[in-house]
Amino acid sequence: MSAAQRPENQDVLFYILPGQDPAELDRFVLKLIHKIHRQSRRADLLVADQATALKLETDIWGMRPEGFVPCSVNAEMPAPFQIHTAFPQTPGNDVLINLNPELDPEQAITTARYHRLIEVLDQTPERIELGRKRWRQYKQLGLTPTSHKL
Repeated sequence: MSAAQRPENQDVLFYILPGQDPAELDRFVLKLIHKIHRQSRRADLLVADQATALKLETDIWGMRPEGFVPCSVNAEMPAPFQIHTAFPQTPGNDVLINLNPELDPEQAITTARYHRLIEVLDQTPERIELGRKRWRQYKQLGLTPTSHKL
């Protein structure tokens, strides 16, 4: 794939949490969402299923009032943060936070043309193995992922 097909300055970040606690992963994702919102960016969050999407939406809406982040599930209403259970029909074209093990990196890069792709992994063996696979896929697509061990 040529660089002309990708947005300028496209990058891939892997955040690797030290444990396997689902609550720790949730806290980190909320912190990440808040940071992206403070930067006035738009994001799509890709999750595995409807139950996860609804829990994440509830958690986002429950953030402290000064940290309010408008969001919606599956584009039910316009909002800068969209939580999707399948790859979005109309991607936000800025940031994709991936929590879905079924993501096809090529689709995120070429079809949606996100500027920043973020993978969040914990130490669950399945997540680590899928993360390694996606890391290799991003490299094959001409990107150099960066990892941040937390």
